[in-house]
Amino acid sequence: MDPNTQKPDNTRSAAVCIAAGLVFLAGVVCMLRLGPYLLAQKAQTYQALPYMLYSFSVPPVTYCAAGVLIPAVISLFGKPRVPLPLRVVFLVLGTAFCLSPLLFSLETAAMMTSGQYHQPIFTGLGYVMRSPEFLALCFRHLPFAAGILLFLGFRG
Repeated sequence: MDPNTQKPDNTRSAAVCIAAGLVFLAGVVCMLRLGPYLLAQKAQTYQALPYMLYSFSVPPVTYCAAGVLIPAVISLFGKPRVPLPLRVVFLVLGTAFCLSPLLFSLETAAMMTSGQYHQPIFTGLGYVMRSPEFLALCFRHLPFAAGILLFLGFRG
């Protein structure tokens, strides 16, 4: 058979679509059901740890799964061709973007365990990290971009 006319094998793309779709669906269900419950429990019992663990893990993973799901669905119709040097750049940037919620979590944990809620451990960075714009960037936009970049980096 001529390699230019044969139909591309989409089993890998379909498997990635199913896995990312299931993770995304589970994350959305957790965000709709578990998030408000843990927020109410935090308001009633003043126990912030369960809600913090939820907010540092579930939304970033959900947005990252959405970032993987979109190019995976697109790749069902055609395989993206990414050159090797660009794939390496995508993998490095995607990994760095995935680490942004972890850095924020470490900053918050360090501030809570040291008892210095108003004094940031990483000087200057703590003031930026408290802004709502940074939180949206850190927990929504960067994991979404990381999912796209990691998919293209691994898939290319």
